[in-house]
Amino acid sequence: MKEWGPGGGGGLPALRWETKAIYTLYLSFSVIGFAVMGVLASTRAGWAPGTIAAYYIGDESMGPYGKTPAELLELTHFHLFAIPLFLFVTGHVFLLCRLPAWLKLGVVLTAFLGAAGLIGAPWLIVYHSPHWSLLTLASRGLLAVPFLFFLAAPVWEMWFAGGRGNNPGAHCCQNSDSSDFRI
Repeated sequence: MKEWGPGGGGGLPALRWETKAIYTLYLSFSVIGFAVMGVLASTRAGWAPGTIAAYYIGDESMGPYGKTPAELLELTHFHLFAIPLFLFVTGHVFLLCRLPAWLKLGVVLTAFLGAAGLIGAPWLIVYHSPHWSLLTLASRGLLAVPFLFFLAAPVWEMWFAGGRGNNPGAHCCQNSDSSDFRI
């Protein structure tokens, strides 16, 4: 991956079309997964602070019993593995873009801040105050906006930004020394 550093070999547009295709397919499936997550959040906890709080604390509309400590641990455990892995892979592809370093850093940090809020909010709602459901809403936004960057920037740069490698038949990511193969 050294060719993507300063003065490197052309970035995402220089990738072979096969590599662009697999990155694009992965990001496309990620969009579907993110959409399903949105539908799941909508059907379980909803988009209003009151329904989010009721989902975790319990009430007549969502069921009289709130989440137990064991259920919160299970939720936290799953999210501590799934969300960072998802952000790591999609964020890695995003970081290959030729965008300013400050922008890439800001987008990645915002995504992880949103993830931290989503992971911590249920505990705060159950053990501190239902008002922390606002953190859930804010965290969803803090995660959704960077995800749009994670998807759109690499796809745009690979397929539409121009540069070397847009020819499907080109072997643009190999230099003349066949022992120095680059992805």
